[in-house]
Formats: sequence, C-alpha cells, structure tokens
Amino acid sequence: MVSMRPSYDDPNSDSHVVPIKDMAMELKLPTHEIATFTGWKPPVYGTESMSLVIAVSFGLLVPPRILNLATYGGLNVHPSLLPA
Repeated sequence: MVSMRPSYDDPNSDSHVVPIKDMAMELKLPTHEIATFTGWKPPVYGTESMSLVIAVSFGLLVPPRILNLATYGGLNVHPSLLPA
C-alpha cells in the first residue's frame, strides 16, 4: 500500500489522515509513504508479481513504468460523482 507522505504544514488540516493506510497497517500489509514516484521502485516479494494498481484519491499520476508492472494494469477510483 502506497500513500502520499503526510503534509504537516497546517496543524489544523486533516490532510495527514489516510484511512486506507490505517486499514493496511491493521491487516499487517506493507506500507510505503512517498512524496513522488521519482526514484521509487515497488518492492518485490519473492516470486509474486503485482496484479493490479488501484489509485483512490492519490494526488499523483501513477507513471507507466509502474502500471506496466501490474498484470492487469490500473484502476483509478474517484471519490465523488463526475458529470456524465
């Protein structure tokens, strides 16, 4: 699970709260905080490959070099209704 590195510029902001990270930690999943994908490589766990990249309110464009590692590509989930 990858999340944006928290921003503590505004102490009154909830921007550092990442519910999915809390869930991942509860499930004992590996977590990573990044500010940018530059220089970051997804970890490799044995012979398992990444199946799917799912982005939810992430704030960064997932680069093709990462999407291409996933067997089924990527899915971007938008948290609000979009115009038809």
